Amino acid sequence: MGAFVLRENMKDWTMDVSGFAGTSTSSVHQLNLTDTEPLNCSNLSDTETESNCNVTDCDPLEVSKFSSVTDTEPVFWSGSEDSFSSEGSFSELNSSTPSKPSSSNAVLELQVSPVGSHFLPGSKRCQREPIEILLDKCCENKCLKTLSLLDVELCLLEVQDLGSTQQRQFIVDNIRDKCQFLQNQDGKRLVKSRFLVHGKPVCEKAWCLAYGFTYRRYLKCVKMVEEGIKQVIHGNSNRQRMNEKTTQALGWMKFLFGRIGDWLPHKSAVHLPPSYTKKSLYNRMVEEFCERGVQQVNIISYEYFTTIWADHLANFVIAKRSEFTECTTCTTLKERRGRALTDVEQKLVTDLMKQHASTVEHERRAYHTARERARCHPTDQTTIIIDGMDQSKTDVPHLIRRDKATVHLSRLPVHITGVLMHTATAEGRIPLVYLDHKEVPHDSNLTLHCLLQTLMRHQEKLGKTLFLQLDNCFRENKNRYVIGFAALLVELDIFEEVTMHFLPVGHTHEDVDQLFSCISSKIQRTNIYTLDDLEKTVRDSYTPIITLCPATPLLDVKTWLEPHLFGDYHHHSHPHWFKFSKVDGVCRMHWRIWVTTPWEPQQEPDSDNDEMDFHKGLRCLHSIPDLNSPPSWVQPCLEKVNLSALTKDILQSEGYKLRLPDCARSWWEKFLAKMKDLEKVPVSPTTWPVVQLKGSCSHIHQPVPLDLEEMQTAMAKEYPKVTIGHQGKVRERNVTLEATRSSIEEGQLVALHLDDRAKRPYIGKVMKINGETIEVQWFKGSWLKPWAEINLGVGKNRRPYTDKLPVESVILWGFSLTTRSCLNSATRTELRAKYAELDEKHMH
Repeated sequence: MGAFVLRENMKDWTMDVSGFAGTSTSSVHQLNLTDTEPLNCSNLSDTETESNCNVTDCDPLEVSKFSSVTDTEPVFWSGSEDSFSSEGSFSELNSSTPSKPSSSNAVLELQVSPVGSHFLPGSKRCQREPIEILLDKCCENKCLKTLSLLDVELCLLEVQDLGSTQQRQFIVDNIRDKCQFLQNQDGKRLVKSRFLVHGKPVCEKAWCLAYGFTYRRYLKCVKMVEEGIKQVIHGNSNRQRMNEKTTQALGWMKFLFGRIGDWLPHKSAVHLPPSYTKKSLYNRMVEEFCERGVQQVNIISYEYFTTIWADHLANFVIAKRSEFTECTTCTTLKERRGRALTDVEQKLVTDLMKQHASTVEHERRAYHTARERARCHPTDQTTIIIDGMDQSKTDVPHLIRRDKATVHLSRLPVHITGVLMHTATAEGRIPLVYLDHKEVPHDSNLTLHCLLQTLMRHQEKLGKTLFLQLDNCFRENKNRYVIGFAALLVELDIFEEVTMHFLPVGHTHEDVDQLFSCISSKIQRTNIYTLDDLEKTVRDSYTPIITLCPATPLLDVKTWLEPHLFGDYHHHSHPHWFKFSKVDGVCRMHWRIWVTTPWEPQQEPDSDNDEMDFHKGLRCLHSIPDLNSPPSWVQPCLEKVNLSALTKDILQSEGYKLRLPDCARSWWEKFLAKMKDLEKVPVSPTTWPVVQLKGSCSHIHQPVPLDLEEMQTAMAKEYPKVTIGHQGKVRERNVTLEATRSSIEEGQLVALHLDDRAKRPYIGKVMKINGETIEVQWFKGSWLKPWAEINLGVGKNRRPYTDKLPVESVILWGFSLTTRSCLNSATRTELRAKYAELDEKHMH
């Protein structure tokens, strides 16, 4: 609602009033403002006649009252004709003789709807009418009084169809065009306004009010002009907002592609298995989404699927041809599919390709699972992947632009062995790089050196088990020496279990190859003149920062371990999994072909032909090497370096003289003078990492401090069980055992048989033996978790929690716990069998 104020000198205006309630649609009332006849209208009531009246300058018009007017009908002032009319009708019109009002201005009071909504529907500016804007205050000069309603209406119409960004651009353009720019003493740019509204000078606030802008918005635009901004850009410009369907599909694609793709070591591309097509991947996504209960309407189309792939996952490609050695199975199946003559044959080959791709995917998923387990549970498992980067891109000097004068010159070969140790760090991994100049053989000794040095550098982060991911290469990894050393780590109790995993040949590229890709990309964009430059480039090419380590001097672990290996190995190149763990105190090896196949050996023992307990696993070592006699050093050899040619080209060739800076040439002179020292080895190994690892295993179960143990006991307080009569008590019945219970001694651990099966097994320590009864101190634990004594009370009142039980309730005794206070596998197996036997007898 608002009030219209008309000054006496305002002429030639027309106001249209339409839709008043209770009026006839045929009546039209026209009020003309001329210079001749004065008119005073005191009442407007219901009538169906036409009335005309004129107002002169000397006798102003006063419309004091409109009756029967509703609040919902709009009133429009057109300003285009010399008339004041309604398209509907007035309820009542009474004319009287002219009379002058008490004030000097003619006042017209109307109860109407906001006029601004006619100009800017839905906008905040529609909350004010043009007449209300004219009533507002601007400055001391009262610039708004110089404007008419038509001026304000035209200003609002000018910006009516502009968006938010366009309006800000309109303000900025007017400030730049119609204002004066000054600078203060501090050099800050100031804006002095000179605004005009239809030729009438106004202040900046009046200009903002006329166009419906807030003064705060104007000041923000002034600040933009002061900063030199000419073009206003929306904050969400060039930003693509994804809906839920797109986000869901993109997340699925990223997860699957990262799991099944091969990360190439020399570029950022990731090759997906050739057995897949974009259509098959889309169908798989739809199938998995439908299994989750996602409706078809909430799944993107195939066309949009390919668009997302091209826009966000362009580095994932289904390559028709690999740049590395391809998988034999993949190559054979692709060729066979190309020669297929019938649909049945082609479908059979396609199914075989899908089966092979599924096998590879499961193998990759197993490594990814082990990687995440090491990050989430670092005290339980450590996951390490080792691979080599055999490329000439790391040779130095490396020049981005190689001309004819330097392309054939000698360079120092540098070999990189990458290691990623996955554990609980901020990034979830610790990258290490081992450098050598091919002066030592790249065999098992190099692999074991990188493994030992990594374990030594981060021995405080080691878990109880080790998951070792290696390349499927028999020369470096898949041989009797690496397998025997993994067994030695278990024999020495450095790890409770070691698992070695090999991906299928042709599908071995993993996250360590992504590390090599980052190094390669950084090197391609950098001029590397010296070995120091290479080390800096490698260190800064990856996140987190890479730790650089020397690969020499190298210990000859192969020769040191050879006499203790358990015979020759046969057919060990086929399995992709090897597991080493202790069985009855001796390390045994189990193997399996794929992650979906069972561990071998698993057959039952044969009393006639099982002298070595083959069913318990294969023995890798028949004796433990003497740790006090460490291995000798591997003798380096610089034959692959060609030192003479390198010295000649670096110091004498014109190509390097023109391209290498003086500081680099000086570095090469010093390095080449000491190059022969690479062939020297220390007299004897000063430290043997295995000894240090054995003596400082942080993952071994440590005793709990006394105060924490008391708190733990208080929190784990056990309450007596609810019983009624004789229910729930120890089952007092004779249990037939092959051995006599007379051999039970005080201090031994015993397993007991009670009625409550849910809390099995029951373990305790014999405190006293009184004929047919024994006093047992209870232990708490489970089949797989550590066992500990149960004590009652705190401090001086601390005492063992004991019970007196019949001797017949003891079913197993004379066993011991592991170093982690757990039941070993043999005890668990025998105890489960005892419980099962007793349960079966009880049922009968």
